[in-house]
Order: sequence, then structure tokens, then C-alpha cells
Amino acid sequence: MIDGKVYNFGNDDTFYERPVQGYVWDGSAQNGGYRWYENGQLFTGFRYYTGTYYWFIDGVRQNAGWREAWGYKYYTDNDGRAVQGHQTIDGQSYYFGNDGTYYLR
Repeated sequence: MIDGKVYNFGNDDTFYERPVQGYVWDGSAQNGGYRWYENGQLFTGFRYYTGTYYWFIDGVRQNAGWREAWGYKYYTDNDGRAVQGHQTIDGQSYYFGNDGTYYLR
């Protein structure tokens, strides 16, 4: 972290800057200081991480809520994970793919 920006200079004695990628600790006030970066930029959208999809806005993982991506609707639970199978949301019954697709049927 230099002047509030995250950099990656490698750890193999080469010292050149590399793009910042993935869930990176940058000391932010959200998510315990972690945010998602793609090519050094804060990311908005779905990313597959630790076995499921999570929705990020400006690098911050979002919890419960409806999401739209790739022309489909999704729902993320209280832990920010995209749901699968039969779900009851706000008293309504929904079915989301249970074959790794996650979108509303």
C-alpha cells in the first residue's frame, strides 16, 4: 500500500510492478479491509471465489440481494454467496439452478 493505492511488486526478487488481482487486503473499512481487484482496478460484478460466486460493487462483497448479470437474475444470501436450488426469499418461493448455474429459473 503506497499513498492509499495497492501495488504488487512480486516476491521473486524481480521488483517490477504487476497488476493487482483477486481479493486483496487494502485496509478499506468494508469486508474487514479486503476488496476484489481486477487488473489493478476495483471490480464490480460476479467472481468465483472459494467454491461459489460472490457479487462485488467497487470491490466490496455484497450480501443479501437480487443481482443481474449475463442476462439472468441471481440472488446472493446473507454471506454474499449466490444461492442454488429451491429458496424462499421474502416469503416467496423461487428455484435457482442447482447444477452450478445459479440463475433464476
